[in-house]
Amino acid sequence: MLQIKVEADTITFNAAISACKDAEWEKALTLFSLMAPSEQDINTITFNTSINACEKGSVWLKALQLASCLAQSSLKCDLTTCNTAMSACEKGRKWEKVLRLSSVMALSWMDFDAMTYTASIGACQGYSRWGNALRLLQVLAQNCGESNTITYNATISACAEGGEWE
Repeated sequence: MLQIKVEADTITFNAAISACKDAEWEKALTLFSLMAPSEQDINTITFNTSINACEKGSVWLKALQLASCLAQSSLKCDLTTCNTAMSACEKGRKWEKVLRLSSVMALSWMDFDAMTYTASIGACQGYSRWGNALRLLQVLAQNCGESNTITYNATISACAEGGEWE
């Protein structure tokens, strides 16, 4: 039988982290931690795939911790980093964290996209923040011009949960 040895590098680790499914966020973080002491080059993609694993696993705090580590490193946070961390917080019903992240993004002159606005709008659900959701939808239309069914559904849900469905 043919045996092939493959040396693990950044790309292999990133692919392995990305392959982790919803409930396997702990495996993703284990792979991430294996990279640090082994002189592998951790990059923004490594952080983003790990944050994404946490988002899929509904562990918003771990996602925020990774985003914070990235922000404090010599690497740069990008739109994917922020959007994925925001989505994790939105799934965890931590609307104040989502809005804080969007403020940080605005202060760093990072451009928002439809996903950024959708996560922010989704965070308004259940907290009587329907006015914020409508304003965000309006800003999205002005700045990006692109909305989708998910964005509209999140806005409608925020309005309905706030008692403003008419």
